[in-house]
Amino acid sequence: MNLINNDGTLNQAAAFTFMADKIDEGLKEQQKAEQLSAAALRWMLFVDGENLARRAKESEKAWGEEGQRLLTSRENPNPYYWPGVFVWFRELWEREDKLIWPKAVVQRRAIRWSYYTSCQGADDVREQAAAALWKLGFEPHVWKRESGTERSMCVDIDMTGDILCHGFRNHYDLAIIVTGDGDFLPVIEEVKRMGKQVGVAALSSGLSPRIHMAGDFFIDLDPFL
Repeated sequence: MNLINNDGTLNQAAAFTFMADKIDEGLKEQQKAEQLSAAALRWMLFVDGENLARRAKESEKAWGEEGQRLLTSRENPNPYYWPGVFVWFRELWEREDKLIWPKAVVQRRAIRWSYYTSCQGADDVREQAAAALWKLGFEPHVWKRESGTERSMCVDIDMTGDILCHGFRNHYDLAIIVTGDGDFLPVIEEVKRMGKQVGVAALSSGLSPRIHMAGDFFIDLDPFL
């Protein structure tokens, strides 16, 4: 389309048509985006951080020197890893829906990220762990763990209650459950009975074979470490 006349002046009719076409193209793109957004699944993330941190620690030992990429120190603290308390992945923090694509068409951002874990020590230690998780965008659930133990029963109970409650209230279409613990099998089955989709994500270390196949799809977290 020639927008300039031979005498160098603006061809107003051609310019008007050009702008109208651009506006029409923009409206069509907007309509497509709105349709995709409407079709995209609402999702929530539930992380069994106690299990994840324990498996990450095992992986760290197996890697040897390579495991140093996970380690933290007072001089160079790693905001994504507190040994024995929590671990998360920088790549997923920067683009959270990367966890799911191309497994499902989801909204760009999760409705909520919830992280469930425990730690030993006084209340201020748990508050520090909760603050660190909050900075990563999580709703933190940090329970007290008795000395000499690796788990707190409160973690599983709290996480189970939230998954089921949000599901019954139709707060999500897809639940991403990060755990390798077979104890969550009944929870996953119940969510599926609600007509919801479930994605299971876990590290390969200590992964229950049954939970690997329990969801609608499985996400291997090893490449993200």
